[in-house]
Amino acid sequence: MALIKNNIGSWLGIKPSSAKEAEKQHDKKLKEMREEKKQQGSESSDEKRKMVMNGAKLQCKYTPAPGMFVVTSNQVSLNDQFWATEGDCTKLNLQF
Repeated sequence: MALIKNNIGSWLGIKPSSAKEAEKQHDKKLKEMREEKKQQGSESSDEKRKMVMNGAKLQCKYTPAPGMFVVTSNQVSLNDQFWATEGDCTKLNLQF
């Protein structure tokens, strides 16, 4: 246990004067990282819920008829339907 506490500072790239100092700095860094992750999670919570399934109908003011969204990747499948990933945002996915 003492070996782990003494190596905390070296893992973080800092040179503490004692094991307690290293532990305090580690706890501070960990707290900062958790706060940052929590903030990122709350900012992008709406983005996590947006999903588009294969065959979704599209409407564009520049085309006379509605189009269809085609998922080209088969990485995400739910209830026997393919769902779009970030890679599915090309012209090939939009069929009018």
